Amino acid sequence: MFTKVISFARARFQTVVLVSALGLALALAAQVRIPLFFTPVPLTLQTFVVYLAVRILRKKAFLPVLFYLTAGILGFPVFAASSFGFIYLAGPTGGYIVGFLAAALIAPFLFSQNKSFSANLLCFSLASLIIYGLGIFWLIYLYRLSLPAALTAGFYPFLAGEALKITTAAFLTKDKAEKAKS
Repeated sequence: MFTKVISFARARFQTVVLVSALGLALALAAQVRIPLFFTPVPLTLQTFVVYLAVRILRKKAFLPVLFYLTAGILGFPVFAASSFGFIYLAGPTGGYIVGFLAAALIAPFLFSQNKSFSANLLCFSLASLIIYGLGIFWLIYLYRLSLPAALTAGFYPFLAGEALKITTAAFLTKDKAEKAKS
């Protein structure tokens, strides 16, 4: 009985540490920001952290994103360029940030028990479509853009970088047995 309690407490502690670490990593990834002169949406490393959270925490992946969002809304400077507050979410990147939460809620259900590189690639690609879909929708709404203009501003410029982030996250989180083969 006592060992079950210790095991349960250890698992809870590990989850809290992972959620906190990934929430902090999401805030730090927002600070790695490369502004692009032709779009209001900067290039960041946040989606990479969302992919890692999805794979590591599975159905609890939304927790670090929720932690990040809550910290930002409460006034902690966690959003890109050390921004904060609810008003930041009303800006051009608001749809993407909401997309982080949607992807973290939906993508874990897309995973099978298969932890292969290709399964990870597929899941992270679908998570990316959720994030970018909401981001593009928000750009269309906010700036009254046509779909082609929104894709030009909020999707096409990020494809190569996103492919690199997806591939790297898929490689880092693949099953250890598969890593031994490669």
